[in-house]
Amino acid sequence: ITLQLLKDGRLASCSSEYSIKIFSLITYKCELSLSGHTNTVTYVSQLENGKLLSSSYDNSIKIWNLKGMEFSCESTIQAHDHWVIKIIPLTGNRMASCSKDKKIKIWKSDAPFDLVSTLLGHTFWVNSIIQLKDQDILVSGSSGMDGTIRVWSLVSYECIQVICNVCCCYRNGLLEFENKVIVGGQKRIKIVNLTSYKIDHMIEDDNLGFVSAFGILRDGSVLCGCGAGKLFQLNPNFYSCYLVKENAHSSDVVSIIELDDSSFITSSDENSIKKWSY
Repeated sequence: ITLQLLKDGRLASCSSEYSIKIFSLITYKCELSLSGHTNTVTYVSQLENGKLLSSSYDNSIKIWNLKGMEFSCESTIQAHDHWVIKIIPLTGNRMASCSKDKKIKIWKSDAPFDLVSTLLGHTFWVNSIIQLKDQDILVSGSSGMDGTIRVWSLVSYECIQVICNVCCCYRNGLLEFENKVIVGGQKRIKIVNLTSYKIDHMIEDDNLGFVSAFGILRDGSVLCGCGAGKLFQLNPNFYSCYLVKENAHSSDVVSIIELDDSSFITSSDENSIKKWSY
C-alpha cells in the first residue's frame, strides 16, 4: 500500500487490489473505493486543483476528477510500454511518470493531457522520481544494472548529471533534504550532495533490509521505513541512524505520512495502515 494525504484531510491509499481507497482520518473508515485499473495500483498523488493521479501495473495513468467529496475517472492514458511505477504532479501544469520500460514521461496536467517530453537514459527500471522544491529540477532513481540517480532540467528536459553507484530500490526511496537527496537502497542509505553531485555519506547496516520510504519529522530528523517492518530514525546532518521500532509492520514499510497533530501514518506490503504518535 502507498499513501497520499489529500488536501481535504482524507487519506488515499492504493495497493494490489486494483483499487484506490479514500479513508477518513476522523472515523478511520473507508469512504470511497475507486475502481477501473486492471492491475496493481502503484501510486496515487494529487494535483493542485484537487484531481487525483494514479499509476498502475496495467501500464496506464488515470486522472480522477473531484466533485464534492466524490471522485470519478476523467481520463485514462496508456502511458508506458510496461508497468507505471510512479506518477507525480509538477509545477507548470505538468505531471511526470516513470516506468519499468526505463522511461520518464512528462505530461500536461490539463485535458487532453498531452505528452510533453520523454526522458531517456536509464538502463533499468526507473523506480522513483521527485521534483526539487522551488526548482525546475527532477531527480530520478533506478536500481539493478543501472544503479544511478539522474538529475534532469524541467526546462530543457535534458539530463544535467548522472550520479553512479546510488541504487534506489523503491518508489518512495528518494527524499530531498537541505540541497541533498537521501536515497534508500538495499541495506544502505546514501546521501547525495546536489551541489557537488557526489555521495556525501553512506550508512550501511544489514538490519535495514530494503529502505523503502522516508518521512521528515518536525524535529528535522528523517524516519526511514525499512525491510521486515522496521522503522529507523536518521539524522542526515550527523549521518547517524538507529532503530526506533522493530515490528511496526510484518512486512516492508513502504509509505510514511506525517500529520499535523504530532503523529504519522505508515503502510506496508502486508496491506495494513497504522497511525503512530511520537
